[in-house]
Amino acid sequence: MDSYLVDTHALAWFIVEDKRLSSLAENLFNQAQEGDIQILIPTLVLAELMHIAEKGKVKVTVEKILQQINQGDGFTIVAFDFPVFQAMLALPKE
Repeated sequence: MDSYLVDTHALAWFIVEDKRLSSLAENLFNQAQEGDIQILIPTLVLAELMHIAEKGKVKVTVEKILQQINQGDGFTIVAFDFPVFQAMLALPKE
């Protein structure tokens, strides 16, 4: 199964259905909800998401985040450790 590492903005935009989320990213999130792919969510991304939510930059609650993550088998929370950092370095620069 293919795995993808998500960043804070992409996760936030997916959760609040923001139009800035690319169609490719939206497709990947939808595939994860169906359990076809795995989206890895670093704990650091969750912390950053809560930080920007508290500042009012995105309107999202912990409940909404958990609801979206629990909608499918394709989401996994991972520690932001060195292997995750290395995976991040391999992401395409878009």
